[in-house]
Amino acid sequence: FYMLHHLNFDEKVEIVQNICEAIASGGHFLWGDVFRRYGENRQQYLQKYEGMMAKVYTPHFDQKEMLEIFDHIQMYDFPEELESMSEIGLAAGFSQCKTIWRYDDICSA
Repeated sequence: FYMLHHLNFDEKVEIVQNICEAIASGGHFLWGDVFRRYGENRQQYLQKYEGMMAKVYTPHFDQKEMLEIFDHIQMYDFPEELESMSEIGLAAGFSQCKTIWRYDDICSA
């Protein structure tokens, strides 16, 4: 899953609970997503993320397209702290939650 950062906290909790209930015993759920670093608030994350995107994507998009991307991020991106993602999984009923891959602010847990 790489879309849960579009949901608010309560919606994330609900969907992860539903996923846990739907998965067969011994099954796995892979949550690959962007996340905030420990102690980082949403606005700090968005500023950093938009700065990175401006460097990487500006050569490929015109100014209008970049503004549309930034508007989307401001309106729809609500990443959790990495630790919070694990807490959501454990509270939902998963027996363990671990980070299996991480690159900067993107991970699979």
